[in-house]
Amino acid sequence: MQTKEHLLYFFLSKPLRLHYSDRKFFNKLTVIIKDTNTITPGQDKLFNKLVEKYADQLSKTLLTKDQMITLPWKASVVETSKEHTSARLFLINNELVIRTPMNNKFIRRFEDIKDNTFRWDKIEKAYISPINTHALKLAYTILPKYFPEVRFCKHTTSLIDRVNQYSTLIWEPTLVAINNNYYVVASNETIGTYVSNIELNSDPKTLFELSKLGIRIHDKVVENDFKKFASEFVTEVDVSQTRLLVEWLADLGVTQVLLGKGVHNSFAKKLELFMPMIKYFEHKKIKCIPVDHNFKIDENIKQPVLLQYHGNENMKFCGSGSLAKSVFIRNSTPIEVK
Repeated sequence: MQTKEHLLYFFLSKPLRLHYSDRKFFNKLTVIIKDTNTITPGQDKLFNKLVEKYADQLSKTLLTKDQMITLPWKASVVETSKEHTSARLFLINNELVIRTPMNNKFIRRFEDIKDNTFRWDKIEKAYISPINTHALKLAYTILPKYFPEVRFCKHTTSLIDRVNQYSTLIWEPTLVAINNNYYVVASNETIGTYVSNIELNSDPKTLFELSKLGIRIHDKVVENDFKKFASEFVTEVDVSQTRLLVEWLADLGVTQVLLGKGVHNSFAKKLELFMPMIKYFEHKKIKCIPVDHNFKIDENIKQPVLLQYHGNENMKFCGSGSLAKSVFIRNSTPIEVK
């Protein structure tokens, strides 16, 4: 056995226990060498990994693992052209088209993205989407994370150059103030329908309503802590601010709060930490509803605010689509060690 071609033949001609995808690679590599008499550094690297993987089954070669890996190729090892390692984004007939080399990590991540308008076309062997700013942003931001180079056609390059002039504003629906007038930029038809019934301004109640629609509020519109609190769907306050929290929620017109993780325990056990806050809610005529992991929002509970103490904002809450806001209460009080 003098070359890796001999070892490749051994893999395919002997009764070895090979994984289906590995056998497929060996067969494909055989065809490539036969047709072009070349392989790429990446193919060589993968071949060496498989030699290590199946080293125990290769004992009949009478070569050590290191000896097999150092065998030369009779075929020429040539660098992979950028055409075969780069992702491509181009525009055809008002559709955005993505073509990429095989990359399982990219495929899993890309197909798991919420509201992804790209769909896999089996015939074209490409991801295709009707042209829109969301699809353009998605392709522009995610492809560089998985491929060393992304190639754009002249049309997509022109679109990206124009959009990048306003990249701080238009990627997501955002309330902005221009010459004392308020606009939701980077909107779409659905959001446009909802906001058409809302008088746009910087009033905290307006910001609260927009945050429930997933609309960001530009930093220049958020002038104080109350407006910042109102404008964030997921927000946090310190445990020392719970009285202020109650007043803010009352001013925003909230009538129901859900006592979630940590806060619910204080309510059930009448612990001192949150009892003053709960009594103040009652004083402001805001109903407190204790919840646990089995809790479900019913028709009698309408857009409540969820309160959690040291909760995990990555955890999904049952019925979270019905929430008006999610507030995490943090305790920044230092612990005195004696």
